[in-house]
Amino acid sequence: MKEAIDATVERFGTIDAVVNNSSYGQQGTVEALSDAEYRRNFELNVFAPLNVLRHALPHLRRQRSGHIVNIASIVGIQGGYAGWSSHAATKFALAGLTEALAAEVAEFGIKATVVYPGPVRTDFLSTGSLAVAERSIDEYTEAKAPLDLHLNQLDGKQAGDPEKVARLIIDAVAAPEPPLHLFAGKIANQLAEAKISGIRKDLDAWREASGATDFPEGQ
Repeated sequence: MKEAIDATVERFGTIDAVVNNSSYGQQGTVEALSDAEYRRNFELNVFAPLNVLRHALPHLRRQRSGHIVNIASIVGIQGGYAGWSSHAATKFALAGLTEALAAEVAEFGIKATVVYPGPVRTDFLSTGSLAVAERSIDEYTEAKAPLDLHLNQLDGKQAGDPEKVARLIIDAVAAPEPPLHLFAGKIANQLAEAKISGIRKDLDAWREASGATDFPEGQ
């Protein structure tokens, strides 16, 4: 990776943008998935982007410019899908990483954006890209139904156009004030709004009890 990035800088002089899009979906319940399955998913979805960043950031920092784009998923902000805990966890991790990274690199003129696509019509749901847990527990019927839906009904029929998503990302990077959070597709927008609404509901319902956990003012 370091050699590839160094060669890119040597040829073009600078790096305008770094896009991390390595990912695969891991299906399976929390109880059924093994440590190895979780770790493999995190290796590609989280640690691979980290490896790219560690080698790209020295160049971006020296040139005092650049834009990092980490492709997460709408499940990185709305993770309430039975059977997708590992995938959601990796995308939440990537989102949190991007938020912290944006704060770290701002002083160098570097921007960072996390992208939350909804379902995009790629081969992501094909059997070659989607890993199904080696162990299955029949009692988890709510986790099995979404797997059947994704493999048998949604694959090849996703609403998102990958070329339009790519254009959206390019436009966001070129914007005078690029977003930290970028949602791609109507479904992604709807799910994000539902998540925000749910958080607001819980926040309001427990605000008084939550505030009471602080020490009294002045102590």
